[in-house]
Amino acid sequence: MRRSLFSLLAGTALLAACGPAEVVVTVELQSADGEPSPVGDLQVELIPFDRDAVFDSLETAFGQPEPEIPADVLEAQQAIAAAQTEWQEQLQREANLREELQGINAELETLAPNSGRYRVLYQDYNDAERQYIAAERAADAAFAEFEELSAANVAVADSIRIVREAWANDAFAEVELAFMQREESTGLDTAVDTTDASGIARLAVSPGTYWVHARLRRANDELYWNEMVEITGGDPFVITLNVDNAESRPLI
Repeated sequence: MRRSLFSLLAGTALLAACGPAEVVVTVELQSADGEPSPVGDLQVELIPFDRDAVFDSLETAFGQPEPEIPADVLEAQQAIAAAQTEWQEQLQREANLREELQGINAELETLAPNSGRYRVLYQDYNDAERQYIAAERAADAAFAEFEELSAANVAVADSIRIVREAWANDAFAEVELAFMQREESTGLDTAVDTTDASGIARLAVSPGTYWVHARLRRANDELYWNEMVEITGGDPFVITLNVDNAESRPLI
């Protein structure tokens, strides 16, 4: 009886070890106030092979390197990104000052004009209003610079993009077949999920070696993740994707 019970327990433990393992992927960026900001509605994949290695192999076999992005174009993109960041920061400052003005005004309406508190708040209102006007002008100037830089770069960027896309279509024509063959050789399956509103995706896979892959397009670049992980089962495996472990790729 003891031997039967031991065999049953051992068999149950073995099945648990070989069963699906849970992987929890959290995707988050940094908000304007420096706090973590979850990224929802983003596709996350657990792939049982290194997709980057496949692309590298195909590029080597193709024999022609990928056309490079000229340094001046990359510098122009960085300038565009800086102008956009400045514009967004000034817009946020403008919104904060607008809220402050509304708060001061609401309190002023409850006070007698000849009270000491009213006079202090009235001065605070004037100071905040001057700052608000300055922030509004700064936001307009930053937006004008952003638009000017973007317009000047669009034609050059488009021409480079066309050349690079044509090269990729030829060099990576067999990539889907290569992915399928590589996956079959591992004996493991790719798992896919989409992050929820809290930035979390949950995937179930057999234990093994995987790469956590996701791509997030932003205004001036794309964040690219391809993180190798060892999934052993047991407790859920937890990984966070953020700017620190992402590769920033130019949108060309």
